[in-house]
Amino acid sequence: MNEPPVSQNLGNTLYLLENQPVGTVISDLNFSDPEGDSNVSFSLIHPLPSDLNLTLWLDASEPSTISETNGAISRWSDKSGKGNHATQTTILKQPIFDDANQSVIFDGANDHLSVSGFNPSGSISIYAIFSNNREVLPSSGDVVDVLFTVTGGGGPGWSIESYNTWGVRSDRKIYLYRKGESTTWFLNGTQGTNSHTIGLNEYVLLSAILPNASADLGPLRIGTFRDSAFFGKNTFKEIIFCDTAHSEEQRIGVEGYLSHKWGLAEKLPITILQEYFLLIQTVHFLQTVHSIMRPINRPLQYG
Repeated sequence: MNEPPVSQNLGNTLYLLENQPVGTVISDLNFSDPEGDSNVSFSLIHPLPSDLNLTLWLDASEPSTISETNGAISRWSDKSGKGNHATQTTILKQPIFDDANQSVIFDGANDHLSVSGFNPSGSISIYAIFSNNREVLPSSGDVVDVLFTVTGGGGPGWSIESYNTWGVRSDRKIYLYRKGESTTWFLNGTQGTNSHTIGLNEYVLLSAILPNASADLGPLRIGTFRDSAFFGKNTFKEIIFCDTAHSEEQRIGVEGYLSHKWGLAEKLPITILQEYFLLIQTVHFLQTVHSIMRPINRPLQYG
């Protein structure tokens, strides 16, 4: 494959190179591995757009980016190429990697990660696939589930939270604090408001476009406010930071990529999905074979 679209005779054998893109597949496929050496995996998503100015990209679907001991994570490596790795050296404060579910779990007690030397402010864009896991919402006391924050004491900083008791205590609401002027944010492709809520353990896609995020000493922290309070009880699958305020077209490109990758496409408005398919100029997903390891004899329906 790896060519312009062509018809393949199902009666013939189709040979695929390991770890190489296959191309656009519109067919019923039967795969077998003559070597019989374990597994075949597939990705049914269009690649992440290339014009995003990535500064941080954490992806739990790639175990090779996660350094862990018995699941406890000491480093979540950055895929952006900028070297902004998220780390935690204290064992009791390390989040847990759930390999089976491709997720990173923060316990809400003291788990958090820091990205040393990374202090995003000004014009930035943020995307995350996450769920809030606080089973009981408190009726009193200060409880804030922090997703991300840049606060070091030298300035106002900013934070994004998945739940806080400063608002309506009975609702999990996305909250942007000191976000700067002209900020827009989106939950599953719909522009966010103060009344937007999320459910317990419900995976959602958060997009935040901040043209003027408040600066502080940093660094960026994931899951806490200044290492000492407001630990977020959240589970993450993917986190993306970019050092520019994205256009609507760029945002839709990222939302389309993330929603299809993590099975949330049905939550997006149909207009967003339509615009996404126009952006990638095809109504079919790329079929990518990452590895050939075990025989598969069942038909696979794609297209």
